[in-house]
Amino acid sequence: MRISSWVSSPAETEMFEHTLDAFRAAEPEVAFDFEPIPGNYSEKLQLMLGTNTGPDLFYLKGYIAPSFMSFDILEPLDSYTAAEPD
Repeated sequence: MRISSWVSSPAETEMFEHTLDAFRAAEPEVAFDFEPIPGNYSEKLQLMLGTNTGPDLFYLKGYIAPSFMSFDILEPLDSYTAAEPD
């Protein structure tokens, strides 16, 4: 699985890596690669998704999500998170 997020600096990339390393340690059966995307995240992500090279899981701010709905690839995560404790 590929995961991506916008990053604004090397320190932010390091923060994501640290968090994801902790997740990997807690859930070793979940395999994934993190792909940080600096710069114009929305534009780059739209291009990747439009050419079927996008990540499997990515982060969107609420105000950006509507522009991605035309790709018909967004899925609610409720069924995945419903069984998880708050």
